[in-house]
Amino acid sequence: MWRGGNDVGSGDRALEVFLDGIRFELPTPRASLAGVRAWLEALALSQRRVISVLRVDGEPVAATGSDALPQEFHRVEAETIGLEEMPLQVVATALEQTNALLARAEAALAQMCINDAAGAREVWWRLAADLKLPLITLSLLPLPGASPGQASPLQLRLWQLEQLAQIIRDLNHHAESDDSHTLIEAFEKRLWPWLWRLRETLLLQRETLAAGARLAGVF
Repeated sequence: MWRGGNDVGSGDRALEVFLDGIRFELPTPRASLAGVRAWLEALALSQRRVISVLRVDGEPVAATGSDALPQEFHRVEAETIGLEEMPLQVVATALEQTNALLARAEAALAQMCINDAAGAREVWWRLAADLKLPLITLSLLPLPGASPGQASPLQLRLWQLEQLAQIIRDLNHHAESDDSHTLIEAFEKRLWPWLWRLRETLLLQRETLAAGARLAGVF
C-alpha cells in the first residue's frame, strides 16, 4: 500500500518517520511534531485510512489534538486503520477508557477511605467529571436499525446516559453528608457495578465486531 524511502522526498535525515512500519522521508523539513503529524495524516487520508496510533520516541501520544506535544523528538511512528475498521476501534477505545476509569475508581475509593468528608467529596468530584468519556466515545459508532422487538442502539445509549446521570446525582447527594462512609457505601453499591457492567458490555461488543471483521476478511 505505502511506498517509502526517497520517493517522498529528502527531508531531515536525523528524523525517522514510519507509517504502518514503512519508513518515509519528509518532503520538507518540519520543526514540530504537529507538522509531521499533519503530513502523515494527509498521506493516510489519501489512501482512505486514518491514524489510530501515534508514538513518539516509543511513547504513545494522542492521535488527535495538539495539547502537550513533545518539543524534541527523533522518531515518529504512526499506525492506520481503514474506515471499515472504525467501529471496532471506537469500541476498543471506549474499553480502554472504561478500564482506566476502573483503575481510577479503585484508587479514589482508597483515598476516600482515609480522608474526611470534605476530602472524600473532592476525590469523588474529580472522578465524576470523566465518567462520561466512554459513552461519548461510543456515540461515534454508526446507528444501525433496531431488530424487531428490541430497543434501538440510540435508545440504549440514551438509557446508559440516564443511568450514569442518576448515579452521579445519587453520589452527589451522599457527598453532601458530613459522614464520608455514606458516600463510600453509595460508591461501592452504585458506581462500581455500573462500571463493571459497562466493561462486560464492551468486551462482548468488541468480540462481536472482531468476529464480523474476521468473517469479512475470509469472504
